Amino acid sequence: MSKAGLAVELLEIRRVRTAFKTMPEKTDKKDARAVAQLMRLGWFRPVHCKSVPAQEVRAVLTARKRLQSKLHDEEVSLRGILRGFGLKVGATTLKTYAKRIRTLVDGHPALEVIATTLLKAREVLAKELRGLERRVRAMAREDERARRLMTTPGVGVLVALTFVAAVDDA
Repeated sequence: MSKAGLAVELLEIRRVRTAFKTMPEKTDKKDARAVAQLMRLGWFRPVHCKSVPAQEVRAVLTARKRLQSKLHDEEVSLRGILRGFGLKVGATTLKTYAKRIRTLVDGHPALEVIATTLLKAREVLAKELRGLERRVRAMAREDERARRLMTTPGVGVLVALTFVAAVDDA
């Protein structure tokens, strides 16, 4: 729309939602009228539209976090299943986890099937997570602002990219 020469404003959603709460019935047509009324009367607070590169960085970081969360969920789930049979995994590392699980389920046919399946899923998640982490590091290397932020002690790749994507064009 901006390429066509039309004014584009992004509205703060909290204010729009508050204004819409008074509407007894919501339809797309009534929502459009209400937004037009807000714009006409000036009852809105415009917000900054992030650039496409900043949105891409946020999307990659969100996907990475999602994969990391699912990987953790798989590990905790398998621990919970085994605990139901009185088998405690204990402290492990990323490399020793699968071996420890296989040791525990050895001799339990049903548990072996479950563990094998969940360990395969865990491996796929871990592989994809490693790929996204490589991508995140590459993105940080390519961004001058992120590299500059990483010179600060305690600021790593994730913090730098998150900050750069949040601030966008200062």
